[in-house]
Amino acid sequence: KKGGGGGGGAPKKAFHVDLDRICGVTLETGGRCMRTIDCKAHTQLAKREVLGRSRPYDELLAERKMFKASQQAATLASGGGGGAMALRPSKDRGDEPIEDSSGFVFSPGKKRRVEGQAKLRE
Repeated sequence: KKGGGGGGGAPKKAFHVDLDRICGVTLETGGRCMRTIDCKAHTQLAKREVLGRSRPYDELLAERKMFKASQQAATLASGGGGGAMALRPSKDRGDEPIEDSSGFVFSPGKKRRVEGQAKLRE
């Protein structure tokens, strides 16, 4: 056998879990949910029952929401928001297909040649 000691790797380092910043709900596997405290996967009731937080869950959540709002405001103020999001056309629009300058007709998810160009090939 090589070197003794099982596992063969470096010993695992214990790391500090900050229950004031993470969801912390105990998972079926025995670990804790490591998502942020505003995790959508677990109920607020489950997060309120987590032991080991320095302050009540509701205070920590309010602090997180204020932090996110201030970050978002700073991003928008610095012009880093990227402007308005591009809108995608709805899939179930009743509109007619759109023809571009190259002669392609765009319909939901498909490209095809305009009838006049298709006749040229015949």
